[in-house]
Amino acid sequence: IMLFAALFFTFLGYQYINLRAEQPQQRIPMCTAASITQETEVVTNCIPGPQLKGTIQVLEKLLKACKGSQSCKKQTLPIPELREALDIKDEVQDRYFNYSLMLLKNNPDWNLKVLMDANQEASHVVNVES
Repeated sequence: IMLFAALFFTFLGYQYINLRAEQPQQRIPMCTAASITQETEVVTNCIPGPQLKGTIQVLEKLLKACKGSQSCKKQTLPIPELREALDIKDEVQDRYFNYSLMLLKNNPDWNLKVLMDANQEASHVVNVES
């Protein structure tokens, strides 16, 4: 009986030591060399490493614009207005903006939801923070 009690408390101690609070995982899909081909310049399901820094800069502006302004709280903000507010004008900035929208779609715990239209194109961003 003492052996079983010792094994039980050893197992219980092991479980206690390995106990961790569940933390939400952020999903930032990075492209590997295998997922990028020379022919395709634009990648839609992951972020190429060299474009990560620019994407993060646009994402930070996007989060600040939506979470900081009254215009995005509890209502939808159309994508064209958001592009204008973030001063997205050239093709590179537009690519970073699209990667930022992909990150918002993959991370619903950021409290910004990307609404899609009938053509599966992003149409609005809504702040779902309560």
